[in-house]
Amino acid sequence: SWQITPVILTQAIAHPDPATANNSFSHSAEWALDNCRTTSSPTSWHMGQSDCTGIVRDASSQDLIFHYTLPASAILGTLTFQHAFGGYRNADFTLTDSVAIDIDPENDGSFVNLDLWKQGINNPTVMTPAGPYNLAPFNATHGTTVAFRFRFQSAANWVGGQNSAAGWDVDDIVLTYSTV
Repeated sequence: SWQITPVILTQAIAHPDPATANNSFSHSAEWALDNCRTTSSPTSWHMGQSDCTGIVRDASSQDLIFHYTLPASAILGTLTFQHAFGGYRNADFTLTDSVAIDIDPENDGSFVNLDLWKQGINNPTVMTPAGPYNLAPFNATHGTTVAFRFRFQSAANWVGGQNSAAGWDVDDIVLTYSTV
């Protein structure tokens, strides 16, 4: 007797973004391509002042959002990037600036947090790999456009003192997925 075994071919696809051109869907005015801290020259995404000497200190959120359009049969893989962050915190750590990476698999405005870093607690101060974040849990629900949000959150209306926090730099964003 003969048995037919189906063969499923998959193609792994990496969607790299070395942060040398504005491929974002949207970003707050505080985000720009700059050469403050990079892992792949000449620029990275920088949240902070254009001269790399300070950050927004007004208890606000600053977002950098990317949309990735995927084939209908896409199977999400991982997300990785390089980043470094320096912000503000108070002496007893009850108020800390933070940064986060979030995913919106349905692109409907409802983001799910993948990771969070807080100033003085777990923030990388030099360019450091983040991830790989396993995106497989979102395969059952993702749409043809998947959104990722890099969010800086200022913890307070910081007053006084020199504004010398380094800000947040993000470089070498890579989304991987496969197709059937």
